[in-house]
This record gives sequence, C-alpha cells and structure tokens, in this order.
Amino acid sequence: MSHSAEQALDALVTLLREHLSAVRESRGDGDFAVEALYDKLTDAYDDYAEALDDEFGESLPFDVVDDED
Repeated sequence: MSHSAEQALDALVTLLREHLSAVRESRGDGDFAVEALYDKLTDAYDDYAEALDDEFGESLPFDVVDDED
C-alpha cells in the first residue's frame, strides 16, 4: 500500500460516486456495470482501511463481508 490515507479516501469516494451513477442507470439485477464496480469498491475500501491504520493506527467501524462465506 503506497497511497496516503487521503489519496485512498479520494479513490474510495470516486468509486462510490461511480457506483451510484451505475445504480441509477442500472437495468436491474445482474447489471454488469454495477457488478464490475463491486470488487473495485471492496479493494478501494480495503486500501483506505490499510492506509488509515498505517498512517494513524486507526480502524474503521465496519468490515466488508464476503457474500461467499
């Protein structure tokens, strides 16, 4: 993880906005654009959580849960 917490947060917020746009334009369950952003959002969240911990020793109050578990 080479990003600062600020950079990681910016990337996460950008992807959240992209996800919202994709959901607004969605054609229903299984929409490829929405699904394509799912893994990117998870990765961006993980990057932010890691950067926050690395820089400040802080954690977030929630975790990403894997649907496959």
